[in-house]
Amino acid sequence: MPLDLAELRAGLAANVGAIVGLAVSPYYDATANSVPPFGIVRPNPEVLIDYHAAMQDGLEIAHMLVEVYAGAVGQNGDVTAQQLLDQYVASSGPSSVREAIESDRQLAGACQDLIVTACRSYTEYPRPDGATLVGAQWAIDVYA
Repeated sequence: MPLDLAELRAGLAANVGAIVGLAVSPYYDATANSVPPFGIVRPNPEVLIDYHAAMQDGLEIAHMLVEVYAGAVGQNGDVTAQQLLDQYVASSGPSSVREAIESDRQLAGACQDLIVTACRSYTEYPRPDGATLVGAQWAIDVYA
């Protein structure tokens, strides 16, 4: 099955977007004024695709990221945003990003399977507008 990045992005955004109150875009748009909480889907900048993962090109693995930003951090920190992010990084539950990503492991037929391999970078992210958001990244291996 050939990889279609647009379909993978759309499927991952739909899965994570099922979390109540979390808007997720399949693409990063630096011009958008996204209000947290929100998420984006992007290819992993380190390794995007492993080709020839099985004999005779029987498998390709796409390495994707879902980034979720829970809220803005003020001068004294925003405990509420961190508490929300704690719910997102949980391994299960109604706000678990991992569980949401894996809720449809074939992304409506766009891939054979997927797995969330890690949650990382639970940290503060500066925005172009000067605000700082607290967020995290989930690494996903998608098999097609």
